[in-house]
Amino acid sequence: ALRAGLCLGGLLPAPEQRGAGRPQAAGSWSRPRCRPQSARHPTMPLVVVFAKAEDLPKFSASDLEQFLIKLFGVDPGIVQVLMLPVYDLSPDAFYVSIRAKGNPERRERMPAMLSELSAWLATRGLPAGKIRVELYEPSLQFVKSWGGGEAPPK
Repeated sequence: ALRAGLCLGGLLPAPEQRGAGRPQAAGSWSRPRCRPQSARHPTMPLVVVFAKAEDLPKFSASDLEQFLIKLFGVDPGIVQVLMLPVYDLSPDAFYVSIRAKGNPERRERMPAMLSELSAWLATRGLPAGKIRVELYEPSLQFVKSWGGGEAPPK
């Protein structure tokens, strides 16, 4: 049942302990066979914007998401944008943290992508700030969505 739904990426009991498959040594463990995250989604950027409540940008998370979809070259629903007000922030009044899967093309393009994002932010009233990018090994991430449909009414 576990394998049919969510792949946790950890260890599963050996097949004879699950009641199926070819026998292995008693008490041994085997890796689950599931598609790595990179086979399902080519990229999964998470973008968090930090600023004091009074300094939060005037554009919406959706506006930034639409720009980032084009910048990262991904399908809608892949980029996740969070805009978080903080009590205090130093030394920069505006801080963007991006976690995205590292691949050779993205690593090569990152300086240009950061320039494009900086320019987009500046044209929307944020002349200064800091952008931090962390590119990670795709096989280390697992994602599971639940529910679906439209967001609840406000």
